[in-house]
Amino acid sequence: MSAPHGETVSGETAARMVDRFRLDLRGRVRLSPFPAEAQSFVVSSDAPARYLLQRVDRRAFPDAAALMSNVLRIANHVRARATAEGAPSATRGAARPMPAVEDGWFALEPDRTTAWRALEIPDSAEPLEIRAEGDALRYGAAIGAFHRRMATEFAWPPLIETAPGLHDTAAHLEALDQAARSDPFGRARDAPADIAAILRYPRYAAYVGEEQRRRVLPERVALNHCRPRFVLCDVASGEPLCLWNVDRAMSGTVLHDVGEMARIVLCNVAEDAPNAGLVALLPERFEALLRGYFREAGALLTGVERERIVMAALGMTLERAIVRMTAFLTTAADDGGAAARHLRRARTQITLFLRMLAGRQLLERIVVGVAR
Repeated sequence: MSAPHGETVSGETAARMVDRFRLDLRGRVRLSPFPAEAQSFVVSSDAPARYLLQRVDRRAFPDAAALMSNVLRIANHVRARATAEGAPSATRGAARPMPAVEDGWFALEPDRTTAWRALEIPDSAEPLEIRAEGDALRYGAAIGAFHRRMATEFAWPPLIETAPGLHDTAAHLEALDQAARSDPFGRARDAPADIAAILRYPRYAAYVGEEQRRRVLPERVALNHCRPRFVLCDVASGEPLCLWNVDRAMSGTVLHDVGEMARIVLCNVAEDAPNAGLVALLPERFEALLRGYFREAGALLTGVERERIVMAALGMTLERAIVRMTAFLTTAADDGGAAARHLRRARTQITLFLRMLAGRQLLERIVVGVAR
């Protein structure tokens, strides 16, 4: 959701945008950086309400109206379903968009091209971090609850496609192959074994997408980008309260989300770790993730979806390696170190993929055990 890498936005600019939204603010207004996302600020005052003010990434989301149309529909539906389930007001599943003073659900800077949005978020909440098995369980439960609620009576028409081609792995593979062949900045020689390893497993990268296109997998609303930090949890209890980022939610397969979550919790090091050789699997966190997810959405999944969970985890891991390696090969030279970061992240993901492939039988047994 944030502005592209390298862009900055000052607190003064954000402060000027606060008055562009209809917010319940009284007395002293406080503005502080939001720790989970760049170009994002927490707005609070003497009133109990708390808000997340964000600058929209105009390169990722050039149509702010379409983006916020989706966000509003999703938030209204998820909150209505959570309310029907008896959830308290602070745990209604999705942050609520706030209207702009000039109507609509976003406000423009004076340049008339840069959009901002405001979301109401729970007080005393913090972004989720995966430090232990309990965090993985809460992560799975939060995303599972979202999937379950969006699968129940969500109104037609379908959501606007805000991120077309996001999981078009065949296109991603072609882009990597072309980048490796053209090698615009002469970097392919720095990672020949990594590139070869990624290109060696096209079946895994494309498997879930092919199953989706063949309609083997049911079409459902998926987040398509579901990092732990998108979940806000109660500071005291740690329980998940709501999602604040649903920007790439579209019709697709929930296995892309389950696969991404598995990719994240299974890895023992940060994505940009300097030594990919240290990568190891954390199967206990994978099991905890699935227990949380199945607690909320187990009844939703078909037998075929359950059988494809490990393949989805492999596919999403390989997809990240493909995208990161392509970025390494094609990022401009004056990138401030971004190319090196892309290479570290690509190596972490391909190593993780190979560890998962070697441990696939264990992961499959975990799925079967949790799904019973």
